[in-house]
Amino acid sequence: MKILEYPMQSSLHSFIQNKKQEGNLGKQSEEATKQGLILPMLQQLGWNPFDVQEVFPEYNVQSGRVDYALRINGYNKVFVEVKKVGEDLDKHQGQLLRYAFDHGVKLAILTNGIIWWFYLPLQEGTWEQRRFYTVDLLSQSPSDITDKFFAFISKQDVVSGQAITNAENIYNSRQKGKIIKDTFPKAWRKLLSEEDDFLSEVIAESVEKICGYKPDNKAVIQFLKEVSGETSLPLLNKASIQKSQKTEISEGQTNGSQKSSDSKLDTSLYKPISLSFINNTYEATNWVNLLKLFVNILAQNHTQEELNKLTTLVGKKRPYFTTNSTLLRKPGHITNTNLYFETHYSAASIKQFIGQILSKMGYPVNAVSIKTNHDI
Repeated sequence: MKILEYPMQSSLHSFIQNKKQEGNLGKQSEEATKQGLILPMLQQLGWNPFDVQEVFPEYNVQSGRVDYALRINGYNKVFVEVKKVGEDLDKHQGQLLRYAFDHGVKLAILTNGIIWWFYLPLQEGTWEQRRFYTVDLLSQSPSDITDKFFAFISKQDVVSGQAITNAENIYNSRQKGKIIKDTFPKAWRKLLSEEDDFLSEVIAESVEKICGYKPDNKAVIQFLKEVSGETSLPLLNKASIQKSQKTEISEGQTNGSQKSSDSKLDTSLYKPISLSFINNTYEATNWVNLLKLFVNILAQNHTQEELNKLTTLVGKKRPYFTTNSTLLRKPGHITNTNLYFETHYSAASIKQFIGQILSKMGYPVNAVSIKTNHDI
């Protein structure tokens, strides 16, 4: 499939490129997403959004409605369900696919404007297995996005039946497996280049279970970089891990730092047991659980307006708090709010993150006390 072959393809490509450059995709409401993104894209795919017999809004299905039914000669061909930016799409896919299945609709789309999930509802399998493709407007190129949109939902291909053929080819063939296999090296290099904290934490904990010693984050990342591309991975031995830990201890003493429950070394070696905050103590099972617990306890003592101050905390590549969960690697949700926060951190990073949150919300650094199994 070649893109930019026809004027409509060039138009959609430019539209997507402009939207990405504007940088406000993650700031729109559900209605703004429909009017400013969904309908213009459908129009550039050959559909007439002003003809309700072609793009039928709020289409009645059983006890509910589908945002848009794309129709040809009075027959439903595609169901499109739109959610607000940042909405968790997982909890909506079952309902959409049931509607599509009951009405015999062969193609369904679930989107929050940024993420687009394409389904073949009449195929066998779980909801996830019926999802044959995902488009991400933020991370994928305008060329790839345009290519796939025209292949799956251009009016011309829907009318001819080619859209279903294109979808089924991906669903049935080994292309999906090949793409995944080819992407593994790219994903691996990306993890190494970003020095992914979550990956290193998982590996460090696995090493600890095997030999009883837990390497620090730097040692794990260095090890992964050294073995990257090799066919077999040498095992970390006890001596090398002990050496790494002794080096960090000696460096800390040289710099005048003291060993405490708040030190980086202790954070990487021990697991949390409890969190004390605002005159109460809460049980914690792991560092990510502790972070989620802290944030939600904090939220119970502040208004939404006060919590919005946390959205000004940003990292080099991603926000720490946002209303758009798709901008985060492993989002946690603040109960009874529209805010999400990043949980994709190592133990040391979580303690630093909590300190930043306390400072932003006007608390002293010692407002939180964390007890680990080292303190028993």
